[in-house]
Amino acid sequence: MTIRNARGHILAVLLATLSVLALITGCDSSQENARKQFALLRSSEEFEKVKSKAENGDLASQRALGFRYHYGFGVKPDANLSFKWYMKAAEKGDPDAQWAIGDLYESGLVGPVNHSEACKWFAKSAEQGDAYALLRLGACYQKGSGVHKDERIAVLLYRMSADKGVAEAQYNLGNCLLNGCGTDKNESAAFTFYRKAAEQEFVPAIYSLGLCYANGQGVKKDMIEAYAYWDIIDTRHPDARSKIAELDKTMPEDSIDIAVKRSRILRKEIEFKRVQSLKKK
Repeated sequence: MTIRNARGHILAVLLATLSVLALITGCDSSQENARKQFALLRSSEEFEKVKSKAENGDLASQRALGFRYHYGFGVKPDANLSFKWYMKAAEKGDPDAQWAIGDLYESGLVGPVNHSEACKWFAKSAEQGDAYALLRLGACYQKGSGVHKDERIAVLLYRMSADKGVAEAQYNLGNCLLNGCGTDKNESAAFTFYRKAAEQEFVPAIYSLGLCYANGQGVKKDMIEAYAYWDIIDTRHPDARSKIAELDKTMPEDSIDIAVKRSRILRKEIEFKRVQSLKKK
């Protein structure tokens, strides 16, 4: 349910958050309709309509009003009012609002950070199968944040979230499998989950795929493939930039040329798979 802002990337934002917008505004997966729905989200007139329905007890509008106050759609952002309206929907059992309440508690936007309350609300949402709540609750158990630390439970929750297609959960599960945290060490399975997350353009997973190829973990060692994956994210991941700089000094020039060409192909493959996965949501 994470919303990312930036006018220059409106289309990318909408594609990445269509599942959220569908819950709030009923939009479909077409880009044109997504643009229209984004305009509605920013409309102060539409805000007043949502507010009126929320005040009359409509659950979906209460959740939507919390969302608008949270991210400043059609109104100035206000964490306290966001919390108020999310809570009204959360107390009625809405899993998305419950997730949002947990997020506000954990972020410290509505007072001191309260990991215990955050985990409580993540758990309520996770009990209803919310994919992102499962991820956040898994992180709570892995770190022992607000709950007793239990890496085995964390792995189970990450797997449930990963099976629902959450890239960060797939990446976290990959880390657990690679390092044997809360589960048996399985480098091959770790590689598989890193790849699933990378196909959604999750930058840390793309970096980890490069490491797998560089170290021969879960896959045959291949420095050209490692270079290619790091090259995809060299402007977005400082460690990938460092790895590329090192390889530029040691790899033969013809191998670098091959790796750069391979990187272009991988970029297109990842973008295609990311768009395809969004269409399925």
